[in-house]
Amino acid sequence: MQYRMMKRGILALMAALALGAAAPKGASADVIYHGPRVNGFPLDHCWYWARNCGWARAHWYCRKKGHSGARRYGLTRVGRSYVVGSRRICRGGHCTSYSRIRCIGSQYGGGGGGGGYGTYRVNFSYPRINGAIVDHCRWFAARCGRPAANRYCRLRGYRRAVYWSRYRPGRTWVIGSRRFCHGPGCVGFSRITCTR
Repeated sequence: MQYRMMKRGILALMAALALGAAAPKGASADVIYHGPRVNGFPLDHCWYWARNCGWARAHWYCRKKGHSGARRYGLTRVGRSYVVGSRRICRGGHCTSYSRIRCIGSQYGGGGGGGGYGTYRVNFSYPRINGAIVDHCRWFAARCGRPAANRYCRLRGYRRAVYWSRYRPGRTWVIGSRRFCHGPGCVGFSRITCTR
């Protein structure tokens, strides 16, 4: 029953995207990635199994490629796809991937002008790993601030962090320790700005 409902929802979404309005003015500088892949497999449209699907993954992929975000995308059924958040491969006819993702602006330029290598910046709001906000310390209560922000940027394909801000979300993921922090004392990043 749940599978049938999910299938109907995906097919309805695919139809809506196919009938969508024309791209906004200025979209000529956009870049379209056909059949985007991660780790050699088509990118699954969900971050976890049937959770956090659609736009969130499309924006993530475009930012990873150096764009400010996604403008449009199309879906397709594939036999295998890579589920990024779960770090697992989906196998079977129910696996849904992106047939294409249209990213905003030219790569490393955001909108077709300015921002060459080393000057291009991208913001990650409330950055997450394994479903939790990234902790502001690389290890538990050690190497906090810049070391943790730099590590996050490198994991996303950028050179270093140039800005970050913090807050207390109550649950964070400590990158270096590869463990969760639970409780009011856990401090995470509300924003990290990375540069190439």
